[in-house]
Amino acid sequence: MLLLNISRIQQLLSSDKGLFSIEFFSSNQIIGCLIWCVVFIYAVLMIFYRYGWKSLKKANALSNDLPKVSLIVSLRNEEHNISNLVNCIKNQSYAENKLEVICINDHSTDNTLELLLSEKNKWSKLNVVNLEEKERGKKMAIQKGVYLSTGEIIITTDADCVFNKEWINSMVKYFANPTTHLVAGPVEFEKEESFFYKLQDLEFLSLIGAGAASIGVNQPMYANGANLAYRRSTFLKVDPFDNSKSPSGDDVFLVHAIKSNYSKSIAFAKDHNAIVKTKSKKSLTSFFNQRKRWASKTIYYHDIFTLLIGSLVFLTNLVILFFLLGFIFSLFSPYISIIDFALPLLFLIFYKSCFDGFLLYSVLAFFKRKYLIKWLIPLQIIYPLYIISVSLLSVTFSFEWKQRLYKP
Repeated sequence: MLLLNISRIQQLLSSDKGLFSIEFFSSNQIIGCLIWCVVFIYAVLMIFYRYGWKSLKKANALSNDLPKVSLIVSLRNEEHNISNLVNCIKNQSYAENKLEVICINDHSTDNTLELLLSEKNKWSKLNVVNLEEKERGKKMAIQKGVYLSTGEIIITTDADCVFNKEWINSMVKYFANPTTHLVAGPVEFEKEESFFYKLQDLEFLSLIGAGAASIGVNQPMYANGANLAYRRSTFLKVDPFDNSKSPSGDDVFLVHAIKSNYSKSIAFAKDHNAIVKTKSKKSLTSFFNQRKRWASKTIYYHDIFTLLIGSLVFLTNLVILFFLLGFIFSLFSPYISIIDFALPLLFLIFYKSCFDGFLLYSVLAFFKRKYLIKWLIPLQIIYPLYIISVSLLSVTFSFEWKQRLYKP
C-alpha cells in the first residue's frame, strides 16, 4: 500500500499541476522499500525491547552486611522542596549508621541554603556543601559530592522527588551482585488529571520503559538521574563528565562510560519500592524547554547503539510526519488526493501503536497506570511533530535550566 501511494505522490509532485515541477523521488520503489525497512526494523526493536523488559528481575533480599551509602542531592533554588525532601530521607528504613546525606547547594538565589542549614541544625546526619564560585551546574555538584563522600554506594535523586521508606533498601539490593556497577531506578510523575499531564505521563513512562528494556537486552542507553545508584569506586575510575560540554547528562554519560568499561554491569530496579515520584511540567513552554535540554545532550554521545536507536526513532517519526503534513496539505489543495496520504498515515499510526503498545502496556502495568494506554493513538498523532521539532530546536536554540541560560 505504501509503495502504491508513494508512486501516486511522486506523480502529483512531479506533474505540471503538482506542487513542484521537479521529480521528487528518483525511484518510488527504492523510497518505498526504505520506508518499509525503517518501520519493520522499528517493530523488531519493540519486540526486542519487550523481551528486555520481561527479562528484568527483582533483586534478592538485602544482605546482613550492609554497604555504606552516600545519598547526594544537587540543589539550586529549591526552597519549596527542602522540607519534603529531608522528611523523605529521614524516613528511610536503611540503617542510619550506614547512611551519609550530602546536599550540594549550586549557588541558589532563594532561601535554599538557609533552609538546608536549618534542617542540618535539627538533623546532624545532613551535610551541606556549597559549590565554589568557579563550580557551577548539576554535574559539578554531583562530582563534588562523590569526591567528598565516604560511602561505598552512591545514590542520587532530585530535590523535587518523593520516595517511600524502602527506596534505598530496594536500590542497594542489586549490589549484592559484585558485577553490578550501576542501578537505574524507576521514575514516575505524581498523578494529575489534566489532558496535558496524561500525554506527558505516557510519553515519560515510555522513555523509562525503553531505557529499562535496553538494560534488559544488555545495551543500556540511558537512565534517570532522579533515581540512580552506582559504586563510588566505579565513578572515580570512569570519570564520566571529563570530556562532556553538556550542562546536563549526569545520568546518561555515566551510563555510557560504565557500559564501555564493564560488560553486563548495569541493572534496572524493577521493584515497586524503588519507584521515585517527580513532578510533571505545568506548561508547554517549560515542557519544551526541558525536552530541548534532554535532546541537546545527544550531540555529545559516543555510544553507537544509542545513536543508532535514536536515529531509527527519528526516521520512523519523520516518515509519519511526512504523511501527516501531506494529509494536511491535501485538505487545502485540489491537486492532491486526500486518500493518497490518509491511507498510509492511518496504517503507520495503527502499525506503530500496535508495536509501541506491545512494550508499553507491560511498562504501564508495572507502574499501575494501564489506563493511560487509551491515550496512545492521540500521542502518536502529536509525537512525530514534537520529536522532530525538539530534535532540531535542541541544536539551534538556547534553553533555560535552573534560572540559567544555555546555548547549544
